[in-house]
Amino acid sequence: MKKKKKRVTLASLLVKALCASAVVIFIFASGYREYLNYEINRQSHELVFSNIEDYKEQIDKLEIDYSEEEILKRMNARLPIFGVFEIDIDDPLMYQNVMINPLYSENCHFATAIIDENKNIVATNEKSFVSMIRFGKNHKDNGCYSCNRELINLPEVDKFYDEYLNKESFNLYYEYDFDSVYVNRENFTFIPHKGTATLIKNENRVSYYYDEEEYNSKISVVETVDIDITIDSDEYELIELSKFKGSFDDERTYPRQSIIGYYGEEKEIIDSFDFTPIRKLESEGDRSWEIEDGVEQYKRYERVYINKKPYYLFVGYIVDYNDKDVVNFHIKWSIIFGVFVLFAAMLLVWFENTKNKAKYAMEDYQRDLTNNLAHDIKTPLMAIGGYTENIMEGNLTESEQRAYLSHILENVSFADNLVNRTLQLNKMGETKPNKEKIKVEKIFEKAIQKYAPMLDEKNIKYTVNGSCEVKAEPVSFEVLVENLVSNAVKYTQENGEIKGIFNSKSFTVTNTVADKIDTKDLKTPFVRGDKSRSNVKGSGLGLSIADKSAISNNMKLKISCSDKEFKAEVKL
Repeated sequence: MKKKKKRVTLASLLVKALCASAVVIFIFASGYREYLNYEINRQSHELVFSNIEDYKEQIDKLEIDYSEEEILKRMNARLPIFGVFEIDIDDPLMYQNVMINPLYSENCHFATAIIDENKNIVATNEKSFVSMIRFGKNHKDNGCYSCNRELINLPEVDKFYDEYLNKESFNLYYEYDFDSVYVNRENFTFIPHKGTATLIKNENRVSYYYDEEEYNSKISVVETVDIDITIDSDEYELIELSKFKGSFDDERTYPRQSIIGYYGEEKEIIDSFDFTPIRKLESEGDRSWEIEDGVEQYKRYERVYINKKPYYLFVGYIVDYNDKDVVNFHIKWSIIFGVFVLFAAMLLVWFENTKNKAKYAMEDYQRDLTNNLAHDIKTPLMAIGGYTENIMEGNLTESEQRAYLSHILENVSFADNLVNRTLQLNKMGETKPNKEKIKVEKIFEKAIQKYAPMLDEKNIKYTVNGSCEVKAEPVSFEVLVENLVSNAVKYTQENGEIKGIFNSKSFTVTNTVADKIDTKDLKTPFVRGDKSRSNVKGSGLGLSIADKSAISNNMKLKISCSDKEFKAEVKL
């Protein structure tokens, strides 16, 4: 015997959907984390190479005009400011990009160095106060100048560092505007003379907002102070900086100063990189490895020649893969994806559950229809069998035989009607209705006239109140009215009354009854109001057919019963 297939419940659908969603979200979160790690790794390698190439290009350009010693001095001033460490992660659907950068990421660092053939570090990006100074268009002394504390070794510079630069932190920095500076053109150093320093607090944790106003809203001025430094040294000349705004071609804009700030890395960070392979003068190459959980070190060194003398050029990164912004970015997109997946899963659950409910309702309906048909058709068949047996015994008079044959034909007719109406119920709604305008009260009167003999026999009166016009499929609508009228005639007591009430919103058929009837299941096939399933007066299909006819015409059948009146109302 074939086992009955277990039905899928809403709870089981939800459990499956949540489990599947959890797996998909986990796979996405893990995969996206791997993608972010890959992207950080890729950009780190590319930036190491690009920095090496950029420094080599700068050295090649300097070789045209400067000696080896001058090139090293210039590179020592340039290294703190021109190194690039910007790993950018796009966030195209939102309003900000995430950047891993020493400016935004406390655990990220960038080190660069030039090492001579005696294994000595001759230039680094050690943190110092740096400025770009130009004396004229294509002037030979144009370039980066450094206010290096150790190199200059003056108490005025030490005081400047202690009062201003040492106040700077991760989100606090000064912006400078100098009127005049001291300059040493031989070793490319400078010392501020007069100007202002404005302390800025920047609470941005990302590199760029699509909304510039939002980015600027997180930047505020803490204080603005005057700078006045005076030195007495023959090594430095005092120059007044031009305040004239113009292009590089206009000589009135010189001398000019730009890109002023405290740049580079702390000495201990630079010293933390392993220079052993370089100091052994091994072959050039690149390396990357994890130095602690989530933090990786990248470095590359290449042989370069400065005026034909060999040096090693080194670039190194320390990259924090668990930077706060990267972690938040990963969590944010995992949540967004998770919400989308859960929404899609719930939508699928709703769709599948709705489909299953309709499927199971149809299965139940067809099963009940078949069972009820089998049950109800037994009565006429048993009657036919009984009458036939009596006739076959041969002890009946001619009038009795005619009576038995008449009963047999009545039961055959009832069984045939039962089968036909069941088939009609099954066909309801299979075709798209062709709607026409119909006068409902006329259909009602036409239907009730068919039962005139029965109305006279039971002394039943009927009345028509109001009028109503609907747009419906004619055949199915007539079936609707016919079944309501048939039901009313069949179950109205002797000397009772049937009413047809019509208006623009509904039409109602009422009839008097002897007792209150439970209407709960009356629209279910084979359920009869008189509660007598063996009674052959009706098939129990009339209200089911009427209900389906109403639905096929976008109407709603509502039935109710009081102690004296049965009411069938069709909402238009």
